[in-house]
Amino acid sequence: MKTLKETHLTNFITLTRTAATAAFATLIAAAAIPARAASASYEFTATINTSSETYLGNISVGGTTPAKITEHGSVSMNGFDCSITIPKFIIQEMTWLGAKSLKVKITQFDMNSSDADATTVNAAGAGIDLPAVNIAANQAMVFKFPATAAKISSWTSTKKGTMNFCPGTIRITVSTETFNMDMTCAPYQSQTIISKTSVD
Repeated sequence: MKTLKETHLTNFITLTRTAATAAFATLIAAAAIPARAASASYEFTATINTSSETYLGNISVGGTTPAKITEHGSVSMNGFDCSITIPKFIIQEMTWLGAKSLKVKITQFDMNSSDADATTVNAAGAGIDLPAVNIAANQAMVFKFPATAAKISSWTSTKKGTMNFCPGTIRITVSTETFNMDMTCAPYQSQTIISKTSVD
């Protein structure tokens, strides 16, 4: 006979399948998107122990690069910030598994550029730790990072044209009193351009 926790872990798969469509429609409402930020569609895979489920959602991400540089010039992105929502049905399952609080760490946040010598910069660096928070039962939870808008450095242009900057793969660890959840997030269908730089 399954234990209560094993039963809830099995329910994790069933619940996410039935709720994923509704979550995709409501994630934007759960997190207000600043005017300068872009909404990017993502596919999220959440894994608890050996059970995982994939669902669709959106992130809000902002950042600006220079309007124009010269060929082979260096580019940095200023004002980088992001917010990611853990939807209600995931939070609900976490509480069923005994979690009362959680701590989020962003371990990877790829920012990609076209026409650059090294196309990807990890905006999370050595990792971005967010403060532990109590779980708000039956509510989606929004996590914004970094604490203040940051500078991402840097890319070097390889040719004349336009450098397009897009968020890429994101990896997140969510720690609770009783278990950890790993989240892998990838752009859904196509990458979203959040900034452009012209190269003369």
